[in-house]
Amino acid sequence: MKKTSRPETVQVKKREEVFAVKATTKITRELPGSENPYVAQQVLWHGYDVMELACNRSLVDVVFLLIKGELPLGSQAQQLEHLLVLLANPGPRQAASRAVTNASVSRTAADNWLPIGL
Repeated sequence: MKKTSRPETVQVKKREEVFAVKATTKITRELPGSENPYVAQQVLWHGYDVMELACNRSLVDVVFLLIKGELPLGSQAQQLEHLLVLLANPGPRQAASRAVTNASVSRTAADNWLPIGL
């Protein structure tokens, strides 16, 4: 019968340095709930309530806010919308289009084409 030896005791040393400071950002501010501090009662992006943005602003306005830190003027929102349309390239030479084409030719299940293209 084999004799089992006991593992050596390892002394754990504690470092006296701070691993990370409290995370902060200038973009998002979450106000904790009164009953549960781990659930946000209100979320602000650059000072704007997220729920109000979701109800009253377009996606282009919110993207501009997250990039620039302020809501766009009328012409700025229109220019960003035009830019986003131009950047959406569904042409056959675009990488996502080629990936879907290759997947379809290789008999990949059609249910997987959309995630591959994304």
